[in-house]
Amino acid sequence: MRSATYEAMADEAGVPSEHYDELYRKLAAGGVGLIITGHTYVARDGKMPKMCGIDRDDLVPRYRTVTDLVHGLGGRIAMQINHGGAEANTRESGFVPLSPSPTRSTMTGLKSRAMTEEEIGRIARDFGSAARRAREAGFDAVQVHGAHAYLVCQFLTEASNRRDDGWGGSREGRLRFLRRVYDEVRGAVGPDFPVLVKMSLYDLRGHRGLSLEEGVELAVAAAGMGFDAIEASCGTPAERLSIVRGRHPVRAALEAGGPGQDRPAPGVVSGMSVPPVTFSEAYNREAARALKARVTVPVLVVGGYVNPATMEDVIRAGDADFVSMSRALIMRPDWPNRLAAGDREPVKCLHCNHCLFFTGSTYTRCHYGRPLAEQGIA
Repeated sequence: MRSATYEAMADEAGVPSEHYDELYRKLAAGGVGLIITGHTYVARDGKMPKMCGIDRDDLVPRYRTVTDLVHGLGGRIAMQINHGGAEANTRESGFVPLSPSPTRSTMTGLKSRAMTEEEIGRIARDFGSAARRAREAGFDAVQVHGAHAYLVCQFLTEASNRRDDGWGGSREGRLRFLRRVYDEVRGAVGPDFPVLVKMSLYDLRGHRGLSLEEGVELAVAAAGMGFDAIEASCGTPAERLSIVRGRHPVRAALEAGGPGQDRPAPGVVSGMSVPPVTFSEAYNREAARALKARVTVPVLVVGGYVNPATMEDVIRAGDADFVSMSRALIMRPDWPNRLAAGDREPVKCLHCNHCLFFTGSTYTRCHYGRPLAEQGIA
């Protein structure tokens, strides 16, 4: 599987560029079993820079060209649908960011405001409408983004949800928005269409953050709602940008516009000037194992997989049903075909994270082996 990976390949209106088609052509031709797109905004007020949109019907034909392309190469593709919540960018959306409770984004430095009951219901319906459009566009599934401190995840954790009106407080209260989103999505796509969810099972935030025990309980509840599969992830930008492992090329990234930013924002410096979380392969394996022991739906696990021996060990041990990859496929989109042909060489990804941190001036791609000056970045 290809785990959802931000592409930075859309114009101001959320329309994918020609680079988007080429990216998914390479992944399908490279043998990826299931491709999950980068997060795609369900409403304008959940938008981030260069983020693709699925917030209106006129986008359906544009995505149909992509799904036809992937299917023509024998691939399958799911759309990840998302709302940025407090991480949305006012300069992009034109709206003050929304969140369960007021907070300041580590990535943008912007202050969000608490959502009203009407806004909660409207955005849940936006998820449903987005899922309907994805199905009409020929996608084989949708994945709700419930990880990485975006809106759904913001509702799930006490660190960002301090509401006392039935949408927060108890675990069931914090799960209420995800439950509403699932119901809207399922109602829009019907019973026979796969609906997946990606969840942070822990976030390294300490007090009021998500412990592994709490994250697993939330994911077990998601399985009970009816989600067809759960992808185990982790992290939040608020704690050492822990959704990213390995290097933080902060100085160069700020000069290039920052990760997903049009220009450096105050929060970028404070949010990434701390030591990064050290990279080690399969860093979500323990979380996936804990979840797998509690649910009957398929468990997918992401976490820096670059070595076929490690991936095979995860599957053979029963710690997860699927291994999903991101950076390995940025560097080698044909790696699945190579694995099928018997290639045992690990992908030589350095986890330098230039692929992410330079999206402010370019789009997501591997920068390994090419001097940054040649790419107009240095």
